[in-house]
Amino acid sequence: MQLKIARQIAGLSQGELAQRAGVSTSMICRLERGTRRHARYESLVRIAQVLHVQPTDLFPVDAPPARHHGQTPRAARHPRARR
Repeated sequence: MQLKIARQIAGLSQGELAQRAGVSTSMICRLERGTRRHARYESLVRIAQVLHVQPTDLFPVDAPPARHHGQTPRAARHPRARR
């Protein structure tokens, strides 16, 4: 389950979730969009607790990192990186 879906199911706005979890609204927004790749573990746990889910439900550890629009995968930029 994605963060945005879990937040919507809980009936919370980004601001309400941020306030209850003790993080910034911009952090919630960036996590939902996938533009933030790093966050403190404690923050992620607090977000999950507010939503009554496990952190791994919101942020799967096997998910590939989000790429910014316009970026090319490393292998395409550096053909020798595939070896």
